[in-house]
Amino acid sequence: MNRDHCLTERERGLWLAFIEASHLIERLLDQRLRVETGLGYGQFEILMRLDRTPGKRLRMSELADQAVTTKSGLTYQITQLEKAGLVHRGQCPGDERGVLAHLTEAGERMLDKLGPVHESVVREYLTGQLSTEQAEALAAAMCATRRHLRGQPPEDAAPVSCPGDRT
Repeated sequence: MNRDHCLTERERGLWLAFIEASHLIERLLDQRLRVETGLGYGQFEILMRLDRTPGKRLRMSELADQAVTTKSGLTYQITQLEKAGLVHRGQCPGDERGVLAHLTEAGERMLDKLGPVHESVVREYLTGQLSTEQAEALAAAMCATRRHLRGQPPEDAAPVSCPGDRT
């Protein structure tokens, strides 16, 4: 292996810290959500993304893209959520092939239970561990990375809400 193309020690350390921390937080969140609500993190993310869209509905293909999952993986999760009465699937108006996932009232009520668990884990294991400056730097780095990966132009505005990013 040509060492000229290897990550620096600092880059390698950053990468390993990033993946370990993200996996640990996701695992902790998944465990807490399952214990306290019966739903996993992936299902919570789907409900949250639907809740943040106009009409609380989204095309399945767009939802899969936003949740960074395969269409078959999303279909499985939506099926589980549909069985629980939290999501409903229907055809896209004017598009026979398109399928919409729609958050139900029961799904909205479930989000009211899921939200505090999510916020508690995020604060306990991520934001509560960072100074304001560290949180701003992390937000700027993650927003810039997401924009790059999504092919979006960089923005130099305050990064906390990732202006211009799709949610």
